[in-house]
Amino acid sequence: MDPDPTDRTTVDAASMSGAESWGEFGVEAVLRVLACRFGDGSVYMEEVTDKPVYRAAQALGLISGDGYLTRAGRRFLSTHGRD
Repeated sequence: MDPDPTDRTTVDAASMSGAESWGEFGVEAVLRVLACRFGDGSVYMEEVTDKPVYRAAQALGLISGDGYLTRAGRRFLSTHGRD
């Protein structure tokens, strides 16, 4: 069965590896935001300047609406050696 393209948990992390995919944000900025998480998977913001990157990561399904790292977010971290 093919993955549902509207399911944000199936985002292809490989397709998001280039900085061009993030517009003004680079992959390193996204990794920095995703690295700000507690053991339960909740992502917290230390700096207000990262809030736009946080929102972009949410829009791409890397962070859930309630602030938790998703499977796609964990896959993205793993793809970039930050798991």
